[in-house]
Amino acid sequence: MQPDPLISNGTAQFNVSGTLTKNDITLDNTTLRISFADMKQVPPISDPYFKTFNKSYAAGTPFSIYVSDVSVPTLPDLYHVIVVVGDPTDDSIVIYGCAFAEIDRALVAIKF
Repeated sequence: MQPDPLISNGTAQFNVSGTLTKNDITLDNTTLRISFADMKQVPPISDPYFKTFNKSYAAGTPFSIYVSDVSVPTLPDLYHVIVVVGDPTDDSIVIYGCAFAEIDRALVAIKF
């Protein structure tokens, strides 16, 4: 993720990689989803970012996807970044893999 830490109302880059053990990534169907959430409120603080994979990967094969145009919302002091890989449905996403990070901007600002 760049920049690190994220900058409110800026643009971020994510390089997501891993190996799915049970599910294939399918060209033009499987999706990368990046969301930002304030755990003190629901719903999420912005619409999620979506990017469809432009290459297929069989289960057990390492994958990688790079995105450089993720809009960062106004971030609260404590927020979460949720990254999901999965296949979309009519109203949701079937999750094949995910990563979750909690960021406390007050701690990030501390200089040692």
